[in-house]
Amino acid sequence: MKILRLNFLLLFLSCGLFVRSQVTPYILITDADDNTPLPLAFIVLKSLGNGLSQKSVSNQSGMIEVPVSFSLPIEIKVNYLGYIYFIDTIRGMETFVVKLQKDARYLKEAIITDPLSIRQNSQSVQKFQVLDAKIIEQMAAINLKDVLTNQLNFRISQDNATGSSNLSLQGIGGQNVKILIDGVPIIGRVFDQVDLAQLNLNNIERIEIVEGPLSVSYGTNALAGVINIVTKKQTGKKLEVGITSYNESNRTHNNFAFVNISGPKLSGQLNVGRNFFGGWSLKETDRTWDWNLKEQYYTRAQFFYNIKAWELNYRLEGMHEKLKDRGTPNIYGEKAIDEYFFTNRLDNILQINGKIKGRLPLQTIVVYNIYNRLREKRIKDLISLTETKTDNPQDLDTTSFKAATIRSVFQGKKSKLSWLAGLDLTYEWGSGGRIKEGGAAVGDFAAFTSSELAVNKKFQIRGGIRAAYHTLYNAPLIPSLQMVYSTKLKWLYRASWAKGFRAPTLKELYLNFVDANHQVYGSANLEPEKSDNFQAGVEHKWNRTGSLLKVELNLFYNDIRNKIDLLIISPTEGSYTNFGSFNSMGGNWRLTYNCKNFGNQLGLSYTGIKNSGFQSSSKNFNWTPEIQFNTNYKFEKRRWVLSLFVKYNGAVKQVNSNLETNEQSTFKTNPYTWMDFNVIRQFKNGLTLGFGVKNLLNITNVSSTLVSGVHSQSGSGISIGTGRTYYLKMDYKWNKK
Repeated sequence: MKILRLNFLLLFLSCGLFVRSQVTPYILITDADDNTPLPLAFIVLKSLGNGLSQKSVSNQSGMIEVPVSFSLPIEIKVNYLGYIYFIDTIRGMETFVVKLQKDARYLKEAIITDPLSIRQNSQSVQKFQVLDAKIIEQMAAINLKDVLTNQLNFRISQDNATGSSNLSLQGIGGQNVKILIDGVPIIGRVFDQVDLAQLNLNNIERIEIVEGPLSVSYGTNALAGVINIVTKKQTGKKLEVGITSYNESNRTHNNFAFVNISGPKLSGQLNVGRNFFGGWSLKETDRTWDWNLKEQYYTRAQFFYNIKAWELNYRLEGMHEKLKDRGTPNIYGEKAIDEYFFTNRLDNILQINGKIKGRLPLQTIVVYNIYNRLREKRIKDLISLTETKTDNPQDLDTTSFKAATIRSVFQGKKSKLSWLAGLDLTYEWGSGGRIKEGGAAVGDFAAFTSSELAVNKKFQIRGGIRAAYHTLYNAPLIPSLQMVYSTKLKWLYRASWAKGFRAPTLKELYLNFVDANHQVYGSANLEPEKSDNFQAGVEHKWNRTGSLLKVELNLFYNDIRNKIDLLIISPTEGSYTNFGSFNSMGGNWRLTYNCKNFGNQLGLSYTGIKNSGFQSSSKNFNWTPEIQFNTNYKFEKRRWVLSLFVKYNGAVKQVNSNLETNEQSTFKTNPYTWMDFNVIRQFKNGLTLGFGVKNLLNITNVSSTLVSGVHSQSGSGISIGTGRTYYLKMDYKWNKK
């Protein structure tokens, strides 16, 4: 009997050992980048062998023990705030290591636009909005216009005659918004606005947006805010190649290719592409278009060289654009006059980054920009389809602008004080038949400094000042002051005041822009704009395992004196002048909620504008509401991403002054809603497919009606979009580590 009991006991123990051998004894959760263990990761285990399941968290060593009762295979799901959701199946008996990848939505961004900001963006003194490459991909954005169309506080307009896309921020026009690529200002503006559709977003890392003046750091044109496009740098892979093809039902066909080569000291990138838009009309009654044909070729070559603590970065970027405006056939229908616009950009940038004595950062940028725009008219024979240039010399002209910039920033830190000092030297000159006296030049040479004091762990304060010499105007000292206060309960309070200054540009001073649709004249008597900006904000975060909830409220007030704007002389004619004053004020509220595979953002804004006219002042603010809603859902296992972007743009009232009557007229632009739905499917072989619907509500023109003034009521349409369109995007990447 004892022998029988002993045999039974041995059999029981062997069965237990057999069951135990069917499972993985431990699971280790680590960071994929540095292999550090991640404690308190939320883990769900489900035995596919016997159906048992368990929910638990990892210990301080990032480990969890698998229950003895579980049998292989075992499905594992891991959720950890700041990391991409993980799902896999355990099939072996050894310790299973889970390496979690960081989620870009939670990364601590190093803000390129603000080199003094050594803290993560969510706690920095200056408030920034960062749109990373994943968000841009989910938008299926081709250029900067596509991105800003969905952003709160931005209003986008389209000039179909010139083919340019313009913007306003916090109610202030785009001439006061500085647009940068890797910290380098972009020159060449139509009606003193950068054409957003010329700024392609292929192979970029992110977009940084700051609302409010950054005149201390970036000088003139940075009165309303700064938009910085940050290109991708070294990838860490020895070789990476990729191609992208984008096709949309409104005759848009874009193709792009790149190659990146990385070495221990020398790395390089080459990007080339072509964007083509075949023209579009709401009603095709003749050969003219509502939206003109546009074709772009662009390239970017970038080289990096690392030597000890220094990095040399050279970038050569070029863009060629052809815009064709087809004319109405003559009375016999055999000929028409077409107008062509050719735009060329060429940017040469040398950037040197390093540390003096291995600890004091120094950044120097040397830039040479070239921009020219050629206009010519051709007679089109509609029978033989041949083209000949017209004999009128006024039908052919070229306007060219060049700029040279040297910018150097030196940083330091001692105890609780961080500081920087810099030089910003810019010289710009223009030439061409449309510029008065055939040519003009302007120089802006400035020194600036800024310091940030961490009074304690909760309170930081920053002050800055810029002193400049302008070759045409007396530039004042430009100060700024910002502060941030945080609490243990994760409340964050910000407040700031900053002066702004914008000298008139060469185009506003000297350029006469005359074509079939415009007669815009510069004025050499313009005075510079000066401003004060006040901002205050509060935000709060709730972090839970696998989820993030953030609420933000921001208020702003802008007071601009000597505001430069177009004075309307006739429906097609205008001249730049100084208006008495311009005020904008308002606020925005954002709610962000991310959990596991689900991301949502809801935003509301209310902006008021008060603009004094040429003769009299408008005493009341004209208010405009905006509503933004973005949502996306990720199917991690099947690699699907579904995204919806909705932006409601409220009615806008604009006051215009007429020189002939010395009277003011108020126009009201009706509200509209822009909506995009996008789907992304990722494959393991490097292929990504995107498809969806843009402008889901089929918006084309929005009516603008005269609601008060010296004339009777009338209406006209403002072009917004080319109607509902469908797109298909293919992206393929291959790399060798």
